[in-house]
Amino acid sequence: EEFFIKKELRDYTSSITDGNLVITFDFEMTEDLEEEGILREVISLVQKERKEKKFRLDERIVILFDCPEYIENIILKFSHHFLSQVLAVDVNFGILDDEKKFDLEIKMQLTSVENEIE
Repeated sequence: EEFFIKKELRDYTSSITDGNLVITFDFEMTEDLEEEGILREVISLVQKERKEKKFRLDERIVILFDCPEYIENIILKFSHHFLSQVLAVDVNFGILDDEKKFDLEIKMQLTSVENEIE
């Protein structure tokens, strides 16, 4: 029996062929990928703010965000991963008037857990 394979690529794919090996890359931007990208941006903003405020590398924090609802939903959806990446014990959402605004229309307030205990 003979088989013929017809390769049709979608607009957001790319393919590489080497002999009998074909590798196809799918570059479609899914909602999950977009959310994960936004989450990485938020994590990066928090880590930069931790550094600016001179928190120790092992210092646990509590975060208060003032952000658009879609970002709040993403943080909550991936909360376990988010908290572990930024060394936070809790994340809350509310209104912050006096804080500077970061990318993605985010305002945040970081507080050391150790300062709250003292």
